[in-house]
Parts: sequence; C-alpha cells; structure tokens
Amino acid sequence: MSSPLGINRTRDIWEVLINVEARRTGPFAFRHAPLLALGHLGEAAVPMSSQLYPSGLRAHLLRTFGLSSTHSLLDNENPGFGDRSEPFQELSRDLHRYSRLSTLRKAQVCAALNCLTHQPIVKKLASIDGQPEQGPHGMHLLYEIARAEIRVDPRSSSAREKFDLIVKNQDLRFTAINAAIQLGALEIRTYDDVAAAEAAVASVATPQRELEQADPDLPSLLALSRLYRLIALIELKKRNIGAAREALRECMTHAEAMMARTSGEDGYGRLLAEENHKIVVEVHFKAAAGGRDLDGVNKWGRKLLEIDNEDPYVWQHMFEYSMRMGAIEPAVAALTGFTATGGLGVELATRELLQSKGAAEDFQAQFVQQLYARNPFVDDRSAAGLKATI
Repeated sequence: MSSPLGINRTRDIWEVLINVEARRTGPFAFRHAPLLALGHLGEAAVPMSSQLYPSGLRAHLLRTFGLSSTHSLLDNENPGFGDRSEPFQELSRDLHRYSRLSTLRKAQVCAALNCLTHQPIVKKLASIDGQPEQGPHGMHLLYEIARAEIRVDPRSSSAREKFDLIVKNQDLRFTAINAAIQLGALEIRTYDDVAAAEAAVASVATPQRELEQADPDLPSLLALSRLYRLIALIELKKRNIGAAREALRECMTHAEAMMARTSGEDGYGRLLAEENHKIVVEVHFKAAAGGRDLDGVNKWGRKLLEIDNEDPYVWQHMFEYSMRMGAIEPAVAALTGFTATGGLGVELATRELLQSKGAAEDFQAQFVQQLYARNPFVDDRSAAGLKATI
C-alpha cells in the first residue's frame, strides 16, 4: 500500500465513491463515476463501464462514515453542497432536471448512478420518465435501466424484456452484444442454464462476426473481450477445458489490445481498458483456483494486486479462493489486505479463517486484535463477540 493503514487510509480508498471526485486512488471501477457524471467519455459514443459492486454500497459507506445527511446526490439544497466536487454537483443538478435532459445525457447519468451503486435511483427515474426513445442513445439508456433492475432483482422479467429488445436491434452492434452478454451471464449465474446462455451468445453471432472482421476500435475490442469471457464461463460450466482456455486467450488478446491502444492516455478510454484487463485477470485467477492450480493462483493473484491493490474486493476474492484450496497462509495475507482496505464482511471472513483446521490457536487473539484495529467497519462489540467464539 502507498500510505499507512487505518481509518484515514480506508476513507481515502473509498473517496471517489463518496465524493464523486476525480482521483488516481481507489478501485478502478469507481474512477469512472466522475467522468460519467461530467460526460467526459473521450472517443466513446456511449458509456461503457462495467458494473461490479453490490447495489447500495455507496449508501452503506455514507451511513458508516456519518455522511448520509451531507452527501446525498438528491439534496442540492444542503448548505455544504457548494463544497462538493464538480462531478458531484453536475450529477446532482442533472438528477433534479432529469426529465429535461437529452437521451444521451440521461444514459450518462444512469451509467454514473450504476457505477456509484445507486440502482434504486435509476429505477425510480425510469418509472417517472417512461420508455426511452428509439435510436442508439435510447437503446443505451434502456440498457442502463435494465442493468439497474437486474442488480436490484436478478430475476426481474422487466430487465430481461429490455435486454431482449436491445439484442433484436442488431444494427447497434455494440449495445446488442453487451445486452446478450448480460442475458447470458444471467442465465448462468441466476438460473444455471447453460443452454440458454449459449442461445444468448448465438443470438449475436452476426454482429460478433462483423466486429471481428472490421478494423477494431475501442468499443469493439471491449465488446469482444466481454463476449469471450462469457463464452469461457459457458465452456467451463460444460467442463470443456480446452475450449474454455481458447476463449480465455481470445478474451485476454482483446483486453491487451485495449491496453496497447490506450497506452499513454489517462482518460475514460484508459480506465475502460484497465478495468476490463483487471476483470480478465480476475477470471484467470478464478479459473486457476477452480482447477486447484496453485501456481496459477499465485501468478494471477500477484497480477491482480499489481493492477488494483486498493480494491477490497480483490483481497476478498483472494481470501475466498485461498480458503477453498486450503491455503491458510495466503488466506491470512489476503484477509489482512481485505481488512486494511476497509472491506465489508470482515467478521464472517475472519470467523471462517479462525475456525479452519489450519489456523494455529496461539495467534488467534492477537490476529483478531491487530486486524480489526485497521478496519472502521467493525465495531468493538463485533470484535469482542468474535473473540469469545474462538
């Protein structure tokens, strides 16, 4: 880590999410939010950020830090509002005049809210605003609304209908492919339906082929990288290891092409490339863990930490997969990083570690005390209760 641990460091890690302030610290995914809030998308015609974190995370952080009354995006009458960042103020103003915005700006606002984990606000805006207009911006706004709905309710029939509509509009290749990816991931993760996921991939075979035959621009590389990531997941589910590896290679090839294309840049395009590259590396890490390949886990785990060691969820993934493999020492290291970066759910993770067969009893009490001293999301009562159970 680049500065001492503790509550100040934790607050610094979450600062982009809390204040919607452009920074070079904190998890990659949240650094998109200030650019989306201002509409600074560079060569991207529409927002293209991923959606990686639990709905309601920002609201939880505001409550934890006692900021709910001063950092609400829906309250620009607060006396301290003028002290907020420019992206915060712009996003808040546009929320209050949402019905008068252009369709493209509505898509940007909803993408920013999705990035900030405010999916319930997106749903509320959509219910008031009605059906978006047709055309590329309208379809992308529909895509952002569906993404919000599916985060709040993974079994939402409304979200599925919206994604289906977008997939059928294949003149908009990028949006259609991304909607198909959402449908395929939904079928796998919520319904464990491999055949339906394969059908979602097959539904965009034509736009996929067109993107692969054209000169690749940044959106095309991103769409193809995401699509091959889904294909790899499908093949892993089918236990077709060779096909899964080939899909992962294609996925990484497109991710690395995005990194090369944006080398030397520091705007939205570069963030897209870095975020996608990180996700692809994380998929390789999980695949190695699933195959109980300890060398692969170590290789891709180190790579993940090189890319984004300020993301608590990176440390959490490393902890969870280390525990599955029975690798106690890596799990201890990962849990320490998870705690030090202000991760949520530390008590459950610590309990799992300390109750495992590989944890030595003589270090437990000191481990808990030192670990919890670095995480503001664990109160004294929780720590005391956990100590009493081990």
